[in-house]
Amino acid sequence: MTVGLDNSDESHVETLALIKRLQHEKFLPLSVIRKVLRGGEVWGGVRDLELAAEVFRSSAGGGAALRPVGRPEFCEATGLSTEDVEALEADGLLAPDEGGTYGAHDQAAAEVFKGLRAAGLPSEDARAHMGLCAKHVRALVEEEAKAFMSGLVRDGSPGRAAETLTATRELVGRYLAVVRERSMRELAADFLEDVWVATAPDPGPRLVLSDAPEEPSAGHSAEALFRIGRTDDLLRLTEAGRTPRLRALHGHALGVKGRLEEGRTLLEAAVAEAPGDALARVLLARLLLVLAREARGEPMELTLKALQELERSEAGQASGDDSWWVAGVRGRLRAAVPAFFQQRAAAVADLRAALAGLDGRGGGADGGARRLEGMVALTLGGVLGDRELLRRAEAVDPHGPIGVRARAKLEGLS
Repeated sequence: MTVGLDNSDESHVETLALIKRLQHEKFLPLSVIRKVLRGGEVWGGVRDLELAAEVFRSSAGGGAALRPVGRPEFCEATGLSTEDVEALEADGLLAPDEGGTYGAHDQAAAEVFKGLRAAGLPSEDARAHMGLCAKHVRALVEEEAKAFMSGLVRDGSPGRAAETLTATRELVGRYLAVVRERSMRELAADFLEDVWVATAPDPGPRLVLSDAPEEPSAGHSAEALFRIGRTDDLLRLTEAGRTPRLRALHGHALGVKGRLEEGRTLLEAAVAEAPGDALARVLLARLLLVLAREARGEPMELTLKALQELERSEAGQASGDDSWWVAGVRGRLRAAVPAFFQQRAAAVADLRAALAGLDGRGGGADGGARRLEGMVALTLGGVLGDRELLRRAEAVDPHGPIGVRARAKLEGLS
């Protein structure tokens, strides 16, 4: 080992022995050891340096610590592929030293990564989860470092401060586990108690479809009734629906009328028969969220299934007015789920896309388009706290339920 010292100089023999012990027994990185050398001598007392080494001491989680090794040996010892190791390094989850040597902390990180994959997480998700933990723990450690330095300045003894930090490490780790468990329970409680107003059956304004043809086809008329919210008429018209779309609309109408399981069965069958129908997938997601809100079955499982349907709808087929309805309903649903599911950004993108489509729609606005405009402007205005959007929603339906909700939100922003 080269540390910039003359091995033949007997005056440095004790220092060399200390450095080797700290490096090979305490696994203190050589880069750290170099920082405490001044002119080839240890800066500070030997006892202080040994105590400081305890702060950096590696732990293999109860097993035998991995002695520093290169990448081939590390891959063999951990069972990870070279590609896995490179990806973990790129994400900062493995931290070999400047010589490419891996230590016990890297081994522990590799075992966690393998455990997450064994639990069912894809490699990318496992790394993302570990990265999130690393980010927040790093911030915590920075605060702990401030406390450590405060104690160091107060007591004037590096050794005593290091002893305290070492002695409390296990206790702090146990408390972190307690806080994590408690926080997860609180999030779960919030999830179950959340009132999902936006997923509730929404009657919307009873607008008259003035531009409907006198004798429309059954399919066209059913979609028109859906868009203006005339659920009873929609239910009757689609009862003998012969296409997946008509069966999907019938299932939606059943759900709005409270016949949730019947509606779910029809919607799932329609999606299975026409997997590319984006609107059918969005309507199925809506019904699943209503079931979750009413705690029928497993709320978490139902919500996740709904979010999956919303994501799949993005790759589905939707054209013309369908496009804006798919984006608008999908955005409203994403805005309605608890913040736990991190859907806000996607909701905003969907809602903005729906409004942009409506704004660019030629031929004037029919009753369905006006209803969608009001609902989307109301939801997006509420999410963003945007007064202009809320006033737009109010203007669409000044005397109906959308206008009432918009005014209530505007008052809440005052």
